[in-house]
Amino acid sequence: MGKAQKGGRGDGKRKQRRHNPIRVPDDHLGPGVKVAEQTSAKGEQVIPVLQKLDSPDGGDRVWACAAITNLIQNDASTRRLLQAKGVVPKLITRLTDTSEEVVVEAAGSLRNLCVDGGYDMCGQIFNKNVLAPLKTFVPKVIATLQEFLGPNPPKSANGMKGRIYEFAENIITIFWCLSETSNKALNAINEAELTPFLMAFLMSRDKIPIKTVVAAAQCLYVLSDDNDPTINAIRKTPTYLSCLLDTVKSSPTASSTKQNGNAILVDQPSESENEEQKSTLKVLACGVLRNIAPIPVISPTSTPDFERDIALPLLVPLLDYSIVEATNHVQKLATAQSVDSSAPAKLSLQHIPDHDHKTPVILELDDIENRLRTVELALEIMTSVCAKLPDPKPGLADDRGEEDDEIMGNSQAEDADGYDDANEEENDDEIILDEDRDTTPTKLNPKTVSLLRSLTRPLLLLSHPTLLSFTRPGSPPIHPPTTSILSRIHIHALECLNNLFIGLDPEETALPEGTAKEAVVIWKEMWNILSRSVGKQKEWMVGTGVETRREMWEVGVGVLWGLARIAKDELVPDLEQVQALIEFSEFSEDEMIKAKCIGTLSGLAQHRDAIEINKIISSYLLTYLHPSITNQSTPALSQITHPEAVLHAASTLIDIFSDETKPYDVNFNLELFAAVAVKDRVKRALKAIDRTKEGGRELREFGEGVLVNLDGFVKYRRRLEKKRVEKSSPGGKKR
Repeated sequence: MGKAQKGGRGDGKRKQRRHNPIRVPDDHLGPGVKVAEQTSAKGEQVIPVLQKLDSPDGGDRVWACAAITNLIQNDASTRRLLQAKGVVPKLITRLTDTSEEVVVEAAGSLRNLCVDGGYDMCGQIFNKNVLAPLKTFVPKVIATLQEFLGPNPPKSANGMKGRIYEFAENIITIFWCLSETSNKALNAINEAELTPFLMAFLMSRDKIPIKTVVAAAQCLYVLSDDNDPTINAIRKTPTYLSCLLDTVKSSPTASSTKQNGNAILVDQPSESENEEQKSTLKVLACGVLRNIAPIPVISPTSTPDFERDIALPLLVPLLDYSIVEATNHVQKLATAQSVDSSAPAKLSLQHIPDHDHKTPVILELDDIENRLRTVELALEIMTSVCAKLPDPKPGLADDRGEEDDEIMGNSQAEDADGYDDANEEENDDEIILDEDRDTTPTKLNPKTVSLLRSLTRPLLLLSHPTLLSFTRPGSPPIHPPTTSILSRIHIHALECLNNLFIGLDPEETALPEGTAKEAVVIWKEMWNILSRSVGKQKEWMVGTGVETRREMWEVGVGVLWGLARIAKDELVPDLEQVQALIEFSEFSEDEMIKAKCIGTLSGLAQHRDAIEINKIISSYLLTYLHPSITNQSTPALSQITHPEAVLHAASTLIDIFSDETKPYDVNFNLELFAAVAVKDRVKRALKAIDRTKEGGRELREFGEGVLVNLDGFVKYRRRLEKKRVEKSSPGGKKR
């Protein structure tokens, strides 16, 4: 429990597919169309543009499609207004236009709406059946591509080549965005069997514009993420595997921006943009290989180790990037851009809007955005590299239907309080029952230690929010794409840290001397990130990136939990931090987040001299187990809304009070803990776990262990209490 994989939290597998974050966030607007009408500086241009989409004149329709791209550029208000006025079905209709130029421009506008608009926009585009025309384009593009790349390409088709590659990039990007919208959309795209289509671009990467190849790689990366049809198609085709490995090891040549032999230029990028695109392509190919891992054996001598030979050498250097400097530069450029274009330009009906023309300032902003996206991708892949342990293997499908009855029933030997005291005089030294296993901690490889230390600092720096990381209420971000990317960079960096520290369990791993002190330093920095930069949930305001702040806290408490286990003996508890963890645990409805908060509190409660802190934490944990703490009535015990949290609370209290010699043991209340209601609540929590859900079987096994340990713990504490009473008699007092 606790590892975060790419695109998800906790156990790593996504239960629902989720679109990439909105490139141009709109949460600063608040809900509704009216606010978009009030805030859009181009609102009066929307209706004329939409009317032109239905014009009988092909030139007008081309103009309207191109104008939409111009209107929505970094403008969430106008995008929302266009969406409300029905731009999506109109553009999809234009995909079957009799004019090829209209079709190309309509595809480009839909592509930009998908990228900028996020989940809601993509959901609407999918629901309007955009896949019907899109699928018809795939064989046509393949045929044209074969013609262009064949031995006798057309000699007078330079202009057409540029349009075809642009069109291919647009439809590929739409496929990519829609595939992350929902499982329904993903399944529909799987039916199109796009893998050969996408791999054709990668296999001819030196002859095709790099932007188009990157789009194909991005789509393949998304489609190969936990999606068997694409994974199987790649794994069973050696030429695809060789192409991906070669792409990671090398970068496209200069010919990637021109046609081999024909020397035509297609959307010639700047030198810096071209280099960044090459780097992005390598990272995406690395991501595809990660998605299909383990990499099938191509030949006995050529199959590399993914983490050691591919991922780490490529990705780790990319993390050495200052997002603070990038943010400062974006602020200067965006301010200069707003001064140059303080009044929105009116669209002219006399010519087609040139959405490809970019000023030097915009080109520089694009360069920074591309670099940030490459860093984001690298972090996304690094989350799985940092996860040392593999996913749990599914257990045998055995029938344990009678188990619930056994759990809920009391054996004949149990007393009225639910605990068997028949043999409590035996095994006085036994505290908690455990399975027979080798408990000798594993010593870390020195190279692993060095790698962990070298990763921690850049990941912490990438976790720190900047001035542009969150939106502000009532006003758009100064450069929306930067704000969107930064939020994902912070979350992925925290996911990497989560996986690094959760993997370092002191009970299983012999950590180097001084590790606990290092963990304390990181702990303080993490609190600086979460408490000061992100803020506490009661301080969050609508329109200030609430979703990002919440997710940073959710991942961040996993980092804190890992650090608390490592630095338990060195970590001096802080009351404000304890209260913040309790508040966030209560704020969250996510079972796993509650479990992480409880795990973190466990480490703080076990500091030898923190008697008052221990009392606060143990009292809070008891609220999960005993009705008198929360003023609940006994019937309410049947309503177990957070069974995992109940089990972790019981397990944590057992850990905290397993050593009666600690000064904070004065806070232990045997009467409360041994009450029948506590054991009954643990049983009901165990019964509430659905074994058929992902992770349910493992959680069930954990809960069964908690129930056994609870029995042994209560017996042990009763024996201790009995001995104390005997020693203190006749004048002694019971605790």
